[in-house]
Amino acid sequence: MKLTELRRRSKAGFSPGAVSGFFRQVPGWLRFGGRSRNILAASRMVGSAVSRFDGIYSHVHTISPVRNRIVLLAVALFGMAVSMFAVAQSPTAEQMRMFQNLSPAQKQALLEALQSGSTQDLTLPPEEPSEGFLNPAVNALGEEDELEELRAEGGVTIVVTTQFKEDAASSDITEFMTDIYRSGLLGSHTLKIGPGGILEIPGFASVPLAGLSADEIAIRLASEPQLKMLDVEVTILPLMLTGAEALEPFGYSLFDSEVDAFSIQPTPYAPVPRDYVIGPGDFLQVQFYGNENYSVSLPVNQDGTINFPKVGPRSVAGLTFDEVKQAIEERIDTQLIGTEAAVTMGELRSIRVFVVGDVKRPGAYTMSSLARVTTALFYSGGITEIGSLRKIQLKRKDKLIHTLDLYDLLLRGNTSHDAQLRADDVIFIPPAESMVSVDGDVKRPAIYELGNERSITEVLSLAGGLMPTADKSSIRLERIEASGLRRVETLNINQPEGKATRLQAGDLISVFQVPEEVLDAVFLGGHVTRPGSYEWLPDMTIVDLIPADTYLKPKADLGYVLIRRELGADRQAQVLSADLRAALEAPASEANIKLVNRDRVTIFELGIARTGAIRTLLAELESQATRDFPMQAVTISGQVRAPGSYPLEPGMRLSDLIRAGSGLNAAAFGTQAELTRYVIDATGKRQTQLIDVDLSAVRGGDSDADMLLAPYDYLNIKEVPAWEEQFEIELVGQVRFPGVYPVRRGETLSNVLKRAGGLTEQAFLQGSLFTRESLQEREAQQIETLTNRLETDLTTLALQSTTAAGSNSQQAMGIGQSLLQQLRDSKPTGRLVINLESVVDHPGNLDYDIVVRDGDKLMIPDLSQEIMVLGEVQYATSHLYGPGLTRTGYIDLSGGTTSNADKKRIYVVRANGAVVANESSRWYRRDRVQMQPGDTIVVPPDTDRMPKLAQWSSITQIIFNLAVAVAAVNSF
Repeated sequence: MKLTELRRRSKAGFSPGAVSGFFRQVPGWLRFGGRSRNILAASRMVGSAVSRFDGIYSHVHTISPVRNRIVLLAVALFGMAVSMFAVAQSPTAEQMRMFQNLSPAQKQALLEALQSGSTQDLTLPPEEPSEGFLNPAVNALGEEDELEELRAEGGVTIVVTTQFKEDAASSDITEFMTDIYRSGLLGSHTLKIGPGGILEIPGFASVPLAGLSADEIAIRLASEPQLKMLDVEVTILPLMLTGAEALEPFGYSLFDSEVDAFSIQPTPYAPVPRDYVIGPGDFLQVQFYGNENYSVSLPVNQDGTINFPKVGPRSVAGLTFDEVKQAIEERIDTQLIGTEAAVTMGELRSIRVFVVGDVKRPGAYTMSSLARVTTALFYSGGITEIGSLRKIQLKRKDKLIHTLDLYDLLLRGNTSHDAQLRADDVIFIPPAESMVSVDGDVKRPAIYELGNERSITEVLSLAGGLMPTADKSSIRLERIEASGLRRVETLNINQPEGKATRLQAGDLISVFQVPEEVLDAVFLGGHVTRPGSYEWLPDMTIVDLIPADTYLKPKADLGYVLIRRELGADRQAQVLSADLRAALEAPASEANIKLVNRDRVTIFELGIARTGAIRTLLAELESQATRDFPMQAVTISGQVRAPGSYPLEPGMRLSDLIRAGSGLNAAAFGTQAELTRYVIDATGKRQTQLIDVDLSAVRGGDSDADMLLAPYDYLNIKEVPAWEEQFEIELVGQVRFPGVYPVRRGETLSNVLKRAGGLTEQAFLQGSLFTRESLQEREAQQIETLTNRLETDLTTLALQSTTAAGSNSQQAMGIGQSLLQQLRDSKPTGRLVINLESVVDHPGNLDYDIVVRDGDKLMIPDLSQEIMVLGEVQYATSHLYGPGLTRTGYIDLSGGTTSNADKKRIYVVRANGAVVANESSRWYRRDRVQMQPGDTIVVPPDTDRMPKLAQWSSITQIIFNLAVAVAAVNSF
């Protein structure tokens, strides 16, 4: 997907590309076979669908992404309906897959919209956005958010996806096939744009892409003659730079913020420095007091003089404010006896200053006469990344009078060198000369301009110094030699010669962190209260590390403590285990294993699978395995508390493997087990050996029976014969002692009833309800299957109904939707039809009696006097049982059948769940079903009138039967 589409999604919720993808399918549907009238009708319908889609698209940002998908599907289905003006066809597999992915509520809304023939007012139930339909980052954007479009530049990564055009000529493909495959561009590939925005493609000329968007890059690549037969799609990845590539020149961000001229002007009440130079345009405020009391404002004239009342003119231009102040006060004191004067600055003049060189906006600027060099720099927008921050020149009358180093301000807060400007001063920013990059574990990684700094320690101080975790003994210096080749040095600034290393322009300093490995330490982890590293001391044992149970969390497995140990210079892993319980009981015994430096000790929790914790160790052991040194792993399965694969320890025996599996569980057969061993015979073939294990002898401590294990050994702990979890059955209703009863394997229902004291006098055996969990699960699967099939049928019927004449299709849609809703509302009961009278009369006879299973439930109601009538009758209700009434009589009591009733398929559901169909003959029909208390009469709809619904007759029967069963269950 193109980046521009992602941005459009932030506004509209889905991309126009997705819309066009649906409409590109329309021509494939419109195969009219020259029927001009149908073509005209179809074109009108497509235009209507497009206009309706435009209305939906205009407010699509107010609906969820999943709704967007449904709207698209609605438009696609409209197009499909259009094609059926000419050729009636069913939806494709892809369209049906999309339909099935919708929620039930959304399917219903879509079907109703299609049935009505309009999607203009389609309102869909809300649903959370499905993962992957829209980019989550784009979904998170607000309605008004919009991303800045990425552009190609050096170092940017792009994804180029290509495939042959459908209309590409075979001659073109043959001509350029070799070049295309050599370039590696066919398919999807990640490419990095080189310096200057140049993309190098093997077998092609260099392609300049700098400044282009993703769409423009795709157009540019497709313009290459060798790629003209390919469809090209490009995505610019907004990857974040890391390491040295992410470094930025230091200090230039000072000018990043937008600053207006007013905010950087000195305030009118800012104190005037004593060294301020007076010039034409300034005003002096003189306050007389003593014999004479008044004040005057004296402007400095163009000739640099001021005119004193009663004193005369005085030249002040070029003098500092302090000098003028002293001169005026002395003159007043001598010429006006008894009068003194206080001199201050009034309104200040403006000056013009030139800012040139490597600044963002060079030119002449008018500013206050109090402005300094930094003020002028802000006026000009700041220094570009080419310009120098350390050699800012202030020139006056073609002479260099001052050089400003901004690092004094940025690093030390020193503004003493920020000189005051005068009229026609020139500030010149030369290019930066010596730049050095500092990356890694320093406080301010950046690219620094060198001033007087030359040694590595001086440059590191510019970066704020090293972090406490920096490795001073291994600092990498990358340098470009005069020959043009790169050279790498490793510096140790703990040594004098390392500190004195001189740097030059273009150097890259990389400061690494010290290794995370802790010296002289052991590590404790797992189900403990204080995980982490601990000091290792010679002769340290497992009890020294874990001296008390306060270090352990509840339910810690003390029997199997795993120890990972490193051996040799290559630090190969070896695994040991310890019995912490035995070690705590006898610290002087061999169970108290000695630890070595870098041991990692893991405590497991009882009852929790250990596969995840051990998987990493097993993977490490597998990587170390060779032909002569196979993987050191063994497996235990069966009736143990923690089955799985475990590392093979040196000298590991069967008892150790059982200990690793957290011991035997209650169902374990403690007498015998089986060990499977794989060996290589003399011919080099792998053979399997089955070894019987005397498990009781192993548990008793017999060293002969407790065999040494070999790689890949597999120990299986068998289950006690006929061991199963306890079965339970629930008796509800008219038994003497209802409740939950434990049962044994093979026990019958009659025996459980006997244990429950038998039945009460009010027990209605014919209405008993027996449910089984396995049957309930099977019913749920059947309901789901029927629901999916009915949804598919309704979709096809809805599409065909847009062109079919008459009302049968519309009527079928209404009935089908009703059935669909009833299916969704149906709850499986798992009912098993039984004859409880036969069970009670023939106890133990499996032709009549039932072998109970875990989770079975028997419900025995009170005596029933009702007959229920359901289905296509005028008033579905229950009636009091009357011995003389027939099935037809009860139907008449419910107002008779409706016009939709199928009188030939009326059936009766007995109180025990059995179904009795209608009995009739070829010569005559007669109501011969004998009604009994608790029966339910079901009148199904006549599906023969509408062929489309004939296949749904079985669904109606299932729905009615489930309804009867649920009603029976709810009666308890």
